[in-house]
Parts: sequence; C-alpha cells; structure tokens
Amino acid sequence: MVADFFAAMPPLSSFKLLLTLAMVDRFFGVDGTVRPRTEPWYIMFIDVKRAHFVSDATRELHVELPWEVRRPGEDKVGRLLKSLYGTRDAASNWEKTIRKLLESLGFVCSLGTPCNFLHARRNLRCTVHGDDFVTLGPIHELRKFSQELKAAWMIEERGIFGPPESRHLGTVQEMRHLNRILKWTDEGISYEADPRHVDIVVKALGVSKAVTTPLVREPPDNVDVKDKMLSEQEATLYRSCTMRIGYISQDRTDLQRVTRELAKGMSAPTERHMELLKRCSRYLLHSPRVIQMFRRQRILTRLDVYSDSDHAGCIRTRKSTSGCVIMAGCNLLKSVCRGQAVVALSSGEAEFYALVTSASEALCEQSIASEWDVRLSINLIFDATAGAAMSSRRGLGRVKHVHTAFLWIQNYVTNGLIKLTKKHTSENLADILTKPVTATLMVQMMDLMGFRYVAGRSKIAFAV
Repeated sequence: MVADFFAAMPPLSSFKLLLTLAMVDRFFGVDGTVRPRTEPWYIMFIDVKRAHFVSDATRELHVELPWEVRRPGEDKVGRLLKSLYGTRDAASNWEKTIRKLLESLGFVCSLGTPCNFLHARRNLRCTVHGDDFVTLGPIHELRKFSQELKAAWMIEERGIFGPPESRHLGTVQEMRHLNRILKWTDEGISYEADPRHVDIVVKALGVSKAVTTPLVREPPDNVDVKDKMLSEQEATLYRSCTMRIGYISQDRTDLQRVTRELAKGMSAPTERHMELLKRCSRYLLHSPRVIQMFRRQRILTRLDVYSDSDHAGCIRTRKSTSGCVIMAGCNLLKSVCRGQAVVALSSGEAEFYALVTSASEALCEQSIASEWDVRLSINLIFDATAGAAMSSRRGLGRVKHVHTAFLWIQNYVTNGLIKLTKKHTSENLADILTKPVTATLMVQMMDLMGFRYVAGRSKIAFAV
C-alpha cells in the first residue's frame, strides 16, 4: 500500500517560523506563561551523508550484487540489511530512523508535522527536510546536538547561522538552504528564492521588454474566443516555464495570482496561455530579484490572517478566487492563492468561502507553532461584512444552498478561538492574491509583507 512507503515533508512555513522565532525576544508557551530569551538563539544547518544507508531494511528485498563484491561460488544476489537508494520504502525507513534517534535524545515529535521536533528543556526546535536538519536554539546546545548526531551518523555541519556581532563565536552570516539564500544582517534575516529559475525562464522565452505587473485583467469578450492549441514543442516549453514560476511563487507572493492562471493551461496550453506566460516573464525581467525580510520583534502573540476573494473572477467558469496571507507579527509565514471549488452566488458567499480557507490555513500554522511550545492566537482580517456575518452567526440563515461542511468556522468564532477584524481594502494584504492590481499597489502590499525589490545578485547564488 502507498501508506507503507509514505514519508512526510515539512511545510515551508515551518522553516519560516524558525526564522521568525530567531528574531523574537519573547513569546508565550502553550501553558500561557512567558518564554523570555535569556540567551541568544542561533540556527544550525546539518546535512547527513548517505542517509538512506543508515536505515534498517523493513522488507525482505534482494538485489543483484555488483561483480566487484562477488566471491567465487557465492550467489549473485544478496538480501538488503540496510535501505538502498531507489527502493520504495527508503525514505520512510529514514524517517523512522530519525525519529528513533531524536526521541532517544529527549526530543518530542510533532503530531501534525512529524518532521518537526522539540526539546523543551534544552530550548531546541528542529525541522528535518530529507537529510537536512535545521535547528534553532542556544549555541552551546546546538554544538552538543551536533556531536550527538555525529556519534550516530556521518554528518556535515554546514554552519551555525547568526548575527554579525556573533562572528567571534564562529557563526556564519550567509547560508543556502534548499537553494534559498539567507543572510543575517543588523536589520534582520533576508530570505531569497533561488534566482536561477528566473534566469532560465527569461532566457527560454527570449523576452526583452519589461512590464511592471505580472497580470492584467482579461476582457470579458475573450470568453468566446477560440484559442489555438500550442505545438508539442511549445507546450513543453510552456509547462517547463510554468512549473519554474510555480516553484518561485512559494517564496514570492507577487507571482502567486498569475501562477494560478498559468496552471489552468497545464493540461492543454493555448496561445492565450503563452501570452500570459510571456507577460509574467517580462515582469520577471523587470523585477528578477525579490527578498523577504524577517525583522526583530519584541514579542510574538498572534497570527494576523488576511482574507480576500474575487467574486466570479474567472470569466469562463465564473468561479471565485480566495487569497490568504498569514503574518506572524511583522513577518510573513505563508500566502495562499486558491480557486474556489463551487460557484459562489454572491460576493458575500465568496468572501465566506475565503474566510473558511484562511481559517483552516491559520489553524494549521497555529498547530505547528503549538507543537514547538509557541502559543499564538488567530486574528482573521477581512474587508467585507457579508462574509464575516455568515461566519459569526449560527446556522445557514438565508443562504440555505451553502453546504453545512463549511459552517465549522462559526463554532470557532463563537467560542473565541478565532477573532474577526474588519479593515479597509487598502489595508488588506490578500488583495494582490485575488485580482490583477496596479504596480503601485503591488509594491505597497509587498512592502507591508516584508518584501523588497533589489538589484544585483547574491555572492553565494548558484549560476545557471
């Protein structure tokens, strides 16, 4: 069964939460008491070498032996005692090995995200992505943890990431993780997506004219236009570039709305989709480099979750789009642009569905934080009252066609587990995730989320 070979991967927001906690002076634990920072925290990056060979095999598997290790008269096949790269359960076995070792060291594995671990007494919080360990904590505990891993496995300590004033302790101020580029300065931690994908997309499409926005609203009269299908070669190029932009959009909120439109053409791309792609590449030519800043905060107490929708924004399906931006204080944890599965019959109903999506995403981030002993309340921010009214009352009211499965949010609001706050549209950060906006508004919202448009290229960035 597929479940027998499943291996979990941590969400990217787990890593961003570690960066956020590294910049926080104090927060509340799940028991409600303050967790002050009595000593500086740093982030250690460790890579385990030949990780899958460490794990014990859990199935009876036989492989053909290479001729170099055969002896005269011996069989040509051998039974695996350890996991082998390429076998279906290798990643799952490695996950079990990680958990067994870390729990023996006193760590507690998260239930919701089994790649996250907490050692409360030692103030260590760890997230594991494959064979990459990222751990937050005091420097003496990080070095002790490194020695504990070294005693069990073959590891490479890539460095302890810290602020410039900690250089005398042997810390580094620049680091690559999952090909993202990190830099710790006096202002905070900067986080940048892998720039190679932008270079590849711009070069592959051969654009030379830059534009200031990645997407413009499609005119209504385009709905009946019969698009010509792309050739096989053009379709391959379209899918390749779209996937690269989709990958970059994990780290760049300004690309998430256009990525949703590009994804609609993945199965059968047309000339219209190619024009969308070329416009996006022209925007990348204009703004190739965007960094996110994680700034210092005195205290972290809540998640501010911005929610917005664009009613019937798709002129073909008349379905709406939900946007969600999750801020941990002044630092962005996650942003989501997602199409609504049902056709909303009013703008209020579309806003309600967006609030449900935002609340579910916020509860996930709250759960990840709580299992790292960080207590965060949820403040759900919106700019339309109709959707909030549906979330605040009990039952369906007059919107009897809405499925009762969406009404769980009413219990959370009524019980005070989610607080609703109304703000003007100009202050709603999720606005850029639901519709095409002007360049001025794009820059303004990106700045409020902690993004900066910068020139040049990082010294530690990989080249194409």
